[in-house]
Amino acid sequence: MKNSKTLLAIALTLALATGCKADPAVAASEAAATPATPNATEAQAQGAALLKARAAFDNKDYGACAEAMGSLIDTPLGLQHNAAYTTARCLALAGQAEKALELLKRPEVPRLTIVSTINSDAALENVRALPGWADTYKQLQAREQELESKMDLALRDEIIKRATLDFELRQKLASEKTEELQKQYQENLDWVAQMLTEKGWPGISLVGPVGNSALLSILMGITGRADLRHQALALMEKADPQEFDPEDFVQFTDITLLSDGKKQRFGTVFAHTDIDKFEMHPVESESTEALDQLRLQYGLPPVEEYKQLLIQRNAGAKPQGPSIEFNAEHSL
Repeated sequence: MKNSKTLLAIALTLALATGCKADPAVAASEAAATPATPNATEAQAQGAALLKARAAFDNKDYGACAEAMGSLIDTPLGLQHNAAYTTARCLALAGQAEKALELLKRPEVPRLTIVSTINSDAALENVRALPGWADTYKQLQAREQELESKMDLALRDEIIKRATLDFELRQKLASEKTEELQKQYQENLDWVAQMLTEKGWPGISLVGPVGNSALLSILMGITGRADLRHQALALMEKADPQEFDPEDFVQFTDITLLSDGKKQRFGTVFAHTDIDKFEMHPVESESTEALDQLRLQYGLPPVEEYKQLLIQRNAGAKPQGPSIEFNAEHSL
């Protein structure tokens, strides 16, 4: 699960690299042809395959990773996670470069992946050594340009600039709550609200994965402004699921529910209470089993496994300040 700082780091990297100008090297996207929405059982099976692929990759069992991720290529969850590209990487690492090259020719590959990074991906070194790589790379570049031609690049760049401003203002407000800084912060959020009113949810098809992540970085960090959180979440719920990262959706849903004084739905929000101690905020599910089954539909690991991952990532770290105060309509 990505936090707002991680999301913003992606956007800031693009902003610094392009000067917030449209750049052909930036991956764009359009909604891929989406298979029928799976039922709960099918969604859980897809989620299990995703978790199996990730575990295999971590264990360097690249053949098993390719098999598990490959089973997702034509599924909704697989499209959301760019399964074709990940499968190609696993195949290449397993020594099956020719099969990897064929997968990279699929038209959805540039949807969530900046093509220039494919040309430098260490996992694909043996693929780039093949005679057919040069032509495949040209095809990827052409597809990327085709997708980008259908984007609103001005809106993407403006969202990135707004996300940069949001990050800077929240940093300043953490130590100096002046009236002028408060005004600038609220005006920036007002722009987001107006943009959502006019455009609806500006998904990956319209602003690309980086623009979409930049917008989520603003929304994830909001304090107060329940109206804006509700507006954004309602639009996400109505949008095609291919228009955003599913992990962003479940985390933003939980943050919004907790901020309203309700129980979270997916169990993605934990309080860092002490060194190596994390406590999950209350959830709607009546049992851990029911919660884990729901999480599985979105490719999320069991909640206890996720808790252990949080502990590992923050081993020995002290909690940084007070926990998030949910159900508090306060300003920064």
